Amino acid sequence: MSVRFSPEDGPAPASKSVMPRLTVFILTIASALSACGGGGGGGGGSAPAGGNNGGTTSGDNATLVVSPVQVILNAQTTDPAPTANVQASVQVTSNPGTTFYIQGRQTSNGIASVTGSPDGTVDDITITFKAPASLGPGTYTDTLTIQGCYDQACTNQVLASPQTVSISYTVALPPPQMASISSISPTSVVAGSPSFNLTVNGVSFVPQSVVLWNGSPLTTTYISSNQLMAQVPASDVTVSGNDSITVSNGSGTVTGATIFTVTPNPVLSLSKISPTQVSAGGSDFMLTAIGTGFASTSTITWNGTSLPTTFVSNSILRAQVTAAQIANIGTVAIKVFDSLQGNSSAINLAIVAPGVDAVAYQMNAAHTGAVTFKTVALPSSSAWSVDVGGTASYALIVGGQVFVTALNNGNSQLLALNGTTG
Repeated sequence: MSVRFSPEDGPAPASKSVMPRLTVFILTIASALSACGGGGGGGGGSAPAGGNNGGTTSGDNATLVVSPVQVILNAQTTDPAPTANVQASVQVTSNPGTTFYIQGRQTSNGIASVTGSPDGTVDDITITFKAPASLGPGTYTDTLTIQGCYDQACTNQVLASPQTVSISYTVALPPPQMASISSISPTSVVAGSPSFNLTVNGVSFVPQSVVLWNGSPLTTTYISSNQLMAQVPASDVTVSGNDSITVSNGSGTVTGATIFTVTPNPVLSLSKISPTQVSAGGSDFMLTAIGTGFASTSTITWNGTSLPTTFVSNSILRAQVTAAQIANIGTVAIKVFDSLQGNSSAINLAIVAPGVDAVAYQMNAAHTGAVTFKTVALPSSSAWSVDVGGTASYALIVGGQVFVTALNNGNSQLLALNGTTG
């Protein structure tokens, strides 16, 4: 048996009409009661009465049988090229051994090729379709026309010939893949924390993905298909409780929820301030408050007046104090105030008269300080002298001690000397 196929036209879009091509299947009837198969020669007669043309036959009552006559196929653009099968045969009731010819023609909107596998009884015809990705979304319709003939030129056809197989091949985009969350970081903050970045890890994120906080969208940055970054404002974490984190992929699909916990803030308390004492007439300085229960809404107060405050953590605040606020000697009550928790207890900050000791380089943090004496009587000679073994630094005098560093052979050594005896 031989099977011959003619060349096909190149790929064509669904909207373009493609001329049918000729495919020839040659089958030989193997018995008087069953279908055809096998190759071979032999002649045919004129078509019998009731046939599809005016040819003559030897009265073998041959009929073309094709199954199925309709092929409906669906694929996604991510799928491989699909196939479908059609069977064709010539059924006879007399004259076994007669040679018949089966011819096929097909359009090629969605069809890539047609091949046959005759086994002596029927011909299994395989239709291979074009790859869905190369076609794109759409419905591609084709027809496969099959003829059963007594002669190779097909001038004399058998009964029920030709028959047409209608083909509908639909290509669609795959449904959007459901994103999912595997982890978030951080998983919790203390109530009253400032705004922060929330990292969301998972799968199938897209550039249009948005992180949702209790269903409300957050400003989201797409990092990759496995990671998103969202900005959580301080207003979302003012109250303790559990919050729902989900991701929307922009097509109506939302992931399952992951819980983010806002833990209660500890009771507001102030345990320490730094510094606890400053010199009157000094320059601006940074005041640090240490305690518990601080929030982004907390402020350090100066005798009840709020200072410009920076939230560092739930246990540290810092505020700027101006030189004008420490111009005069006195005591200042330092507290921490929060709109949700009220005031902490107070710690006093002492503003004292400048001392005669050089407790800092040039007396103050700005290195511009000096001490003015109404009267002064300098000694006629040095009280003592000490060889520190190297180049000495500027001396600091605190509590009757003289502190100095000495550089000796590349190493720096700190010395504390008695102010009276050296």
